[in-house]
Amino acid sequence: MPSIRYSLRKQRRALTQQAQSTAADALYQQLIEQTWFQRASHIGFYWPTDGEISPLATLNWCLDNNKNCYLPIMNENRQADTPALFFQPYQASTKLNPNRVEILEPSLSEASAVEAMHLHLIIIPMVGFNRKGFRLGMGGGYYDRVLAQQVPGQPKPLLVGVSHSCQESQFPVQPWDVGMDFIVTELEIITPQVN
Repeated sequence: MPSIRYSLRKQRRALTQQAQSTAADALYQQLIEQTWFQRASHIGFYWPTDGEISPLATLNWCLDNNKNCYLPIMNENRQADTPALFFQPYQASTKLNPNRVEILEPSLSEASAVEAMHLHLIIIPMVGFNRKGFRLGMGGGYYDRVLAQQVPGQPKPLLVGVSHSCQESQFPVQPWDVGMDFIVTELEIITPQVN
């Protein structure tokens, strides 16, 4: 699948600054109008990189509306019993630093970090997606690993994959791939045909 990932990443990086800005505004409008989004009070976001559609306008709206926002931190010292990603609370004043793959993230504070399954909703970036609700990520498996871990007796967070519409693609789905509850692009909200 490297060639699919490569071509999809190249395609989104080729979008003009204006196209990126228009897509981010449309994503914002799509999300904040959804009842399921408005009801969530603990929301995981991501900091955009590599041409990803930007959720930052939505993140700022959430901060202005007293929602608790979180950014992922890659767990570089991962042991078998620790998650691949932690989510750290984020405020406008939070200092961000590039991680080993140059994605901006907050510093990890174990006292305030939360695991993915304790959030109400997680906005997840996608390299590619299909109409069945599956995403193609960057290839590290970070999201799939943490989202596969259910907490007994606790509802799982709503998983919302976001992407540019041009990233719709066909690709083989692996047994460990975790399906999205919704996929949101600048053009539409897709409720998967099969989840």
